[in-house]
Amino acid sequence: MPSTWDHGLSSREKGARRQRIEEERDAVIAYLRSRLGNEHLLHWLRQVRITRSHDGHILMLTPMLDGHGRICGVQRTDLTPDGEKLERKMLGRHGVMPVQPPVGVLPVSILDLPKAALIGEGFETVAAAVQSCGHHGIVCYNAGGLRNWADQQAKSASTATPDRKAKAPAAV
Repeated sequence: MPSTWDHGLSSREKGARRQRIEEERDAVIAYLRSRLGNEHLLHWLRQVRITRSHDGHILMLTPMLDGHGRICGVQRTDLTPDGEKLERKMLGRHGVMPVQPPVGVLPVSILDLPKAALIGEGFETVAAAVQSCGHHGIVCYNAGGLRNWADQQAKSASTATPDRKAKAPAAV
């Protein structure tokens, strides 16, 4: 939250604003807890942004990045105050979101591969796999995004040196 969030507000208005922020945060925590458990909840909470829509729904936003790492769109998940998902929308150009494992989660061996990247459609699905396996992941947001990511990787691999190919993680 910016340091100037409360400038010009009365004590009553500050209290109401804090209460609203707590309600938004608690809804997102309940949603993430129901999908990812308690152990690394703060790690996943830092990956999302929380706000409200114009009609008052609590929103959890995850960024979609283009090939240069710039935000090109967002995935918007509308939540009830209890953390139940109402609907999900994607706004802007579709992209991907890299996901790192929580601190202390060590990578497990997958098919005896030295390095692996876990690729999937949804944020919660990839986050659960990353949390379980300890390898980084790529959220592609939908089947079309998954296909686009695979096509980009194939194009990149066609011009990569043998050394670069050997060092690249296997996509799982």
